[in-house]
Amino acid sequence: MREILRTLLLDFQGATLQAGVPRRLRVKRVPGKATIPIGARRCG
Repeated sequence: MREILRTLLLDFQGATLQAGVPRRLRVKRVPGKATIPIGARRCG
């Protein structure tokens, strides 16, 4: 079991991740505050 988990983790660490999906959301930043979009799937 440990060997299977070790193999899975090492395979995942070596994998290349996709770049992601561009968003059309514009967020006004407020100095000194965290910018966190909320909503269905983070406003995507």
